[in-house]
Amino acid sequence: MVDWQAGSAPPGPVVDRSLLLARVGGDEALLVELSRLFVQECPDRLHAVRQAVEEHDPAGLKRAAHQLCGTLALFGAEAAAEAARRLERMGRNGALDSAREVCAVLHSETQQLLVELSELSQKICL
Repeated sequence: MVDWQAGSAPPGPVVDRSLLLARVGGDEALLVELSRLFVQECPDRLHAVRQAVEEHDPAGLKRAAHQLCGTLALFGAEAAAEAARRLERMGRNGALDSAREVCAVLHSETQQLLVELSELSQKICL
């Protein structure tokens, strides 16, 4: 179960190195490349989600949240992926009442993932 309290710290690491390596067939170079691409692209995607929430744009929210969802799940960031799925549903249904709170959770959880992916990439490259 996901704690939807905005700003709550995740209970532990988001990234499970063994799981991620298994998902890319043990290819550390591929994992590093995927991580770097996500770390580069993610801020723009998060901005698109926040902007859609601020502008009360259900279609934009659905699209922006959907773009994040699969990648978050790939990296094992379940709380962030669930927040993105929830925002996508809100956009689909046009009901954005609690979108700000869920967006805060998405942002917090994704920031933790970005830190961990950056650290993981550095460790692998050493």
